[in-house]
Amino acid sequence: LIGDFNLENIIASAAACSALGIDPLTIDSAVQSFEAPNGRQEVIATSNGPLIMVDFAHTANSFENILPEIRKRTEGKLIHVFGAAGLRDSGKRPEMGKVASFYDDIIILTSEDPRTEKVEDINRQIKDGISNEFLNETEDGKNEGKVVYEIDDRKKAIEFALSIAGSKDSVIITGKGHERSMNYGSGEVAWSDQEVVKDYLKVISH
Repeated sequence: LIGDFNLENIIASAAACSALGIDPLTIDSAVQSFEAPNGRQEVIATSNGPLIMVDFAHTANSFENILPEIRKRTEGKLIHVFGAAGLRDSGKRPEMGKVASFYDDIIILTSEDPRTEKVEDINRQIKDGISNEFLNETEDGKNEGKVVYEIDDRKKAIEFALSIAGSKDSVIITGKGHERSMNYGSGEVAWSDQEVVKDYLKVISH
């Protein structure tokens, strides 16, 4: 577990357990052995490659918690794949873009349960909050500055992020986390950020 927010959660949990009279050694053992749930700061390890993390963060506040921690651990570029859910709170979208552009070097906007909204409309609202120092680029990955890409197909967006990541970079894929389905407006279809990453890594390892 990383980040001050997790430390605060642990302290609060330990205090509650202590108030209930649970033995301190039992509390300590639980903290030491705890593993984060799937899709929460889930690192998909690669040997001598970039840090690749899948996380459920899908609000500006959750971005403020996780992105600075990844930023501190990244020597190279921080590459961030995310979108925003359709038919949900649209007011958060520019705020997500604002926070992301403060910490990220490369932003790749994509689908994230768009439902019946157009992905390009959702991403346009996110871009309203993204700093003007970010350039809009085509899908070539050659720009050296801060760049924002729009790749509606989430599978292609994740694969693109991984394809341009160097060994000192970090790739964080947020919004879906533990979820195993995607909604494009006509019901749920099977989906997994983790499986897309793992399948891509298998291909390039052969």
